[in-house]
Amino acid sequence: MNWFFSPSSSSASATVPRNVQLSASTPQGRSAPSQDDASQHKKRGNDYFKLKNYEAAIREYSFGIDEKPTATLYSNRSAAYCALGQFQSAREDADEAIKLDPEWAKTYSRKGKALYGLAMYKKAADAYARGLELCLRGALGEAQQRDKEME
Repeated sequence: MNWFFSPSSSSASATVPRNVQLSASTPQGRSAPSQDDASQHKKRGNDYFKLKNYEAAIREYSFGIDEKPTATLYSNRSAAYCALGQFQSAREDADEAIKLDPEWAKTYSRKGKALYGLAMYKKAADAYARGLELCLRGALGEAQQRDKEME
């Protein structure tokens, strides 16, 4: 699985298409997105990330964090750092995201990937396990709630 963790090259010359529409999906293990998730910096960062222009994505997420730090912005910046092979920065951002939203499973996945990239395999496995635990707990709770609604 080396390909999954190797740094990617970015296309710094890419521009963001103006007509890109982003979906508003809610990640597993997270109650609801915050109002800050609609920030222009997050949207632009996501556009750059999709174009594999990770430096520009990091810049946009950083502007958003300076404006108002959110778990989503830190998590997204963590992913961009991972894509560049900057695993220590990715780990730090994943930790900040976890501080802001400790029940969001995706942040533990980001942390696990960063730790794996740092060759900290036991800690990576622990982070992945915590994320899976949160995902399963969320899915179980949702299934139980729907079952009650059916009664």
